[in-house]
Amino acid sequence: MEQFGIAYIDYLKMDVEGAEKEIFEHAPWIDRVGAIGVELHDWMRSGCSEIVRQAAKDFPHQWQRGEITYFARKERAAKSSRADETPGAKPLAAGPRFPLKILDVN
Repeated sequence: MEQFGIAYIDYLKMDVEGAEKEIFEHAPWIDRVGAIGVELHDWMRSGCSEIVRQAAKDFPHQWQRGEITYFARKERAAKSSRADETPGAKPLAAGPRFPLKILDVN
């Protein structure tokens, strides 16, 4: 975040193949992240899940879907299934509502 001048990350997806301990053990950056999706690799290195969960203890919403464990500060928005939508109305175009920068840092 410091290297790229990023003050806040809305959603951080991580698949670091067992390096969770090193990344989350001392994570001062975690207070500047809104939600995290992470693959936990306890099968590669014991204790990865515990370190990540401890670092994300201030994220009140936690769930798992498939291989990804999610931690979020705000509750997920429910998908709309309203029956009262206007017939024939087209849905809004998908995409971000604000400028979005995606970084792939390897």
